[in-house]
Amino acid sequence: MVVLFLTLTSPSSRVTEESPSGGGDELAPLRESLALMGYLSPPRPPLPGRFLLTAYCTCEVCTAPFSDGFTSTGARATEGRTIAVDPLYIPIGTWVEIEGLGKRRAEDIGGAIKQQRIDVFIDDHRRARQFGVRRSWTRRVGGG
Repeated sequence: MVVLFLTLTSPSSRVTEESPSGGGDELAPLRESLALMGYLSPPRPPLPGRFLLTAYCTCEVCTAPFSDGFTSTGARATEGRTIAVDPLYIPIGTWVEIEGLGKRRAEDIGGAIKQQRIDVFIDDHRRARQFGVRRSWTRRVGGG
C-alpha cells in the first residue's frame, strides 16, 4: 500500500510517497505546515461553554455499523458515564459536568459530533430519541 501526501509548504505543491515499512523524513515539511495552520494542535477546549446535546444508543439505527456496545476508545458504553465528543474540542478521557445531567466522561467520537456538540449515551433507543436536542452549559471537571 502506498499513501500519498500533498505537501503544503511550497507554491509548486508536490506529492510524496511513503511506504508503510519505513522512512517518513520527507513528511516533515507537511507536518510542519499542518502544525502552523493549527491542524495538528487541537483548539483550546471551549470549557466552560454551552454545547448542543443529542443522545444515542447502541442499536443499528443510532450506531451502525459500530453497534457492538463498545466506544471508539474500546470502553463499554455506559449510561450515566459515556459521551461522544469532538476530540479537538474536548479531549478523550476528559470528565465534564453537563448542567442537568451531571458528570460524564468523553469516551467516544462520532461522525456527526463536531465542535461544540455532545452525544450522550442512553442505553435505550426510545429514551435516546425522547432526549431530543438540548443546549446545556458544560464544564471540565478532570482528566483529558
